[in-house]
Amino acid sequence: MGIDEKERERAILDVTAELLLRHGYNKVTMSDVADAVGLNRRLVYLLFPSKDALIKALLLRELNIYAEVWNRYLDSDPLGGTVASVYRGLLAALKQLLLMTARHGSISRPCKRSESFVRTSTREPWLSSWMR
Repeated sequence: MGIDEKERERAILDVTAELLLRHGYNKVTMSDVADAVGLNRRLVYLLFPSKDALIKALLLRELNIYAEVWNRYLDSDPLGGTVASVYRGLLAALKQLLLMTARHGSISRPCKRSESFVRTSTREPWLSSWMR
């Protein structure tokens, strides 16, 4: 029986998102990610050759999820073509994605997976500028 590579990749990206929200970009290492998932660091490097490649994959996944959620909202809204409806859909989609709503500074947010509070680090200006 083989290991589902997509499931492994999803687990790695989920853990990376939680670690980024908790510790910030500068403090998260590939070893941290591997330890949190329960994998050897080499297995993580096989899927993602660098920390930047891992973060890029995570951000692309988040953007795709965001687009899907927003699109579903607009499709289900009878006023889906109005400016107000588009804006409401944008906010509804953003509320569901913690990484997309993270801000620069010390902001506590509830973490859906563990129901605990996580803090964003003040040292990831790339994340806050990306969110503007």
